[in-house]
Amino acid sequence: MGVDTKSILVNESMPVREMLEVVTRAGSGLAVVVDSSERFIGVVADGDVRRALLKGVTLEDPVSAVVNRSAVVAYEGMPPEELFKMLNMRHRIVPVLDAQRRVKGLLSYSEGHAMLNVRSKTVCVLGMGYVGLPMAVTLADVGFKVVGLEVNPTVLKSIQAGRPHFHEEGLEMALQKTNGKNLILLDRLDQEVCDIYIITVGTPIDKNTQRPNLKSVEAASQTIGARLKRGDVVILRST
Repeated sequence: MGVDTKSILVNESMPVREMLEVVTRAGSGLAVVVDSSERFIGVVADGDVRRALLKGVTLEDPVSAVVNRSAVVAYEGMPPEELFKMLNMRHRIVPVLDAQRRVKGLLSYSEGHAMLNVRSKTVCVLGMGYVGLPMAVTLADVGFKVVGLEVNPTVLKSIQAGRPHFHEEGLEMALQKTNGKNLILLDRLDQEVCDIYIITVGTPIDKNTQRPNLKSVEAASQTIGARLKRGDVVILRST
């Protein structure tokens, strides 16, 4: 939403008038109320202030008189789908807290919608080497649907069995966690419909010409080119 979260943190003893000045300067439409350790207490939105004023609260009263202590909040690490469910026309901005209930940021309706929309796309990573396999596993682990393409039968068989063909800290555990779930590993694209293609095949240097061998990149490009549809994204991430 483009607002510095720190700029809208207020304490309960601050006068309502001063809190409104903070909100106006930030252009946020709400303030987040925290204690001295920046642990979350509640929020104050425009509607909270209007309702409080109608009940006799004045602008010189403390923020504690208007704070909504039962506000909807999210926590770091929650799946995108759960976060998006919290955001609607009534709750268009939700504070994001850590495990100690300290405020780490704000999630807006537009940001949540964009995040969920991106994660609804299927990513195809072409080449399960030193770049491609960790990328495919990481994308799958954070919620993307991923197709990992590998034409080397020995490599493919190994990673399909959950055994990376090279060592990288945490890779084997992450592969076993995502393999067959958000991540499927194939040697060719048949009926799979993908939206984002990332080319991570190798570009070895020819010893005679000292130029990169682009045959694998060209082959991957031809595979993609035969399947592209309007709106697809192609990223070249080869080594």
